[in-house]
Amino acid sequence: MGKKLRRSLSGRILEHNNITAVGAVIIAQNTNRALFVLRDEDTYSGCWGLIGGRANVNETALQALGRECREETGYHINFDRIVPLELYQSPDGHFSYHTYICLVDKEFVPDLSSEHNGYAWAPLSNAPRPLHPGLYNSLNSDVIKDKLIKVTELF
Repeated sequence: MGKKLRRSLSGRILEHNNITAVGAVIIAQNTNRALFVLRDEDTYSGCWGLIGGRANVNETALQALGRECREETGYHINFDRIVPLELYQSPDGHFSYHTYICLVDKEFVPDLSSEHNGYAWAPLSNAPRPLHPGLYNSLNSDVIKDKLIKVTELF
């Protein structure tokens, strides 16, 4: 019996047992602040992170991004203003995390799911602490910092 396969956003075939996840750096253009959520139901409870989660089987990364944003905030993303930020791939190749910059016109009050017990709009340079370790590493990368600045300046 063969393994079921699916495609990633890049079109690459991934085995069913691989995990694809997504995260949204949601930035409000009127304040240039990002939405952070306080995680509540996983190994990083009590850490601040991004909206996001696992892609379902046969779901593209962008479809997962839209679904996760709707489920976790009640907000529908305008897909005209999404820019890929980063792709993390685990050393064994079984986990990939796609991070996107999602620009919104203004800050909103999210209708948080049970996965989170708080939210904050804050400058990326002054994010709430403690941060999820992966997000901490990303926000301290000069390459990521430069890309975030360039994207917010362009729009």
